[in-house]
Amino acid sequence: MKRVSMREIAEAAGVSVMTVSLALREQGRLSPAIRQKVKRAAERLRYRPDPALSALMSYRHEKQTVRDYRTLAFVTNFSTASGWKEEIFTRLYFQGASDRGGKLGYQVEPFWLAQPRMTPKRAVQILESRGIKGLLIAPVMSPSARISLEWERFCSVSLCRNLAFPDINVVDHNHPHSMMLTWRELRRRGYRRVGYAIRKFSEEIADRQWLATFLMEQQRNVPGEQPIPPLVADGWSRELFAAWLRKHKPDVVISPHIAAYQWLRELGWKIPDDIGFSWLEVDPNEGIAGIAQHFQNVGVASVDLLHLELMRSAYGVPSVRQSIGIDGTWFEGTTLRPSEGS
Repeated sequence: MKRVSMREIAEAAGVSVMTVSLALREQGRLSPAIRQKVKRAAERLRYRPDPALSALMSYRHEKQTVRDYRTLAFVTNFSTASGWKEEIFTRLYFQGASDRGGKLGYQVEPFWLAQPRMTPKRAVQILESRGIKGLLIAPVMSPSARISLEWERFCSVSLCRNLAFPDINVVDHNHPHSMMLTWRELRRRGYRRVGYAIRKFSEEIADRQWLATFLMEQQRNVPGEQPIPPLVADGWSRELFAAWLRKHKPDVVISPHIAAYQWLRELGWKIPDDIGFSWLEVDPNEGIAGIAQHFQNVGVASVDLLHLELMRSAYGVPSVRQSIGIDGTWFEGTTLRPSEGS
């Protein structure tokens, strides 16, 4: 069967071949009417893209994109220019992004959006003067963050789910998967009184996904399990944590905070003999059981997604947000009893 060409579509629609190319790739500043006209002509002619040709054009466009916009900005909004370096996850996000960017021909540079006298207009001027069209929005330490920029000038990917505005594509850890995996491992070990303790701020940064999944797992009504109210607290302290332990007597605690593990030991609990502990942000060097989040992989995936957006010239806020969750993996550690039957 003869393949329909873009030239044939252009003749049928009464437009140029370039207009057809832009309309079919959802690019350029074409009016909705022109886009629909081209698409209707393509449908009438039963046009199907050539995968091999598309791959070749993407490769050519990729080389052009990298050459023109070889710097990506790692946009931070911390109180200081180096504040992002104080959080292990943002450090590893940046490292992963830098490593992946280098392999694609980019360099990733921090850009401090909260610096003195910085305005959205000034930020755009600086970014554009440096030829930067790709933005990686680092986690914003606010429960419901909003960032004002002329987003239509950039391709952007967020590395946090609590960014309320703009609603751009996001790459982050898969929080529900991690909580479900944790519950599965705890049930295998016979734990029946499962507690969950987290700072309220941290839960909101995760868009409440850990808490929602924890409560969902509690409702599975496994025989012998006693639902324990989660400790989601503003005033995160050892005293509050100790009072919650005394009142509800969990046989295992899930938390993303290493402080909870340290407090258990300071309060005289023997782990795992008296109580188990499962960490949601495992550092394998600590030997604590729980979820390894693979922070660097979040950075890698964010650059891959941003790279595709730049190739497609997908500037601005997407009409439908794409969300990518990077799964964690289980780390055995020594802070839980062995699984039943092992």
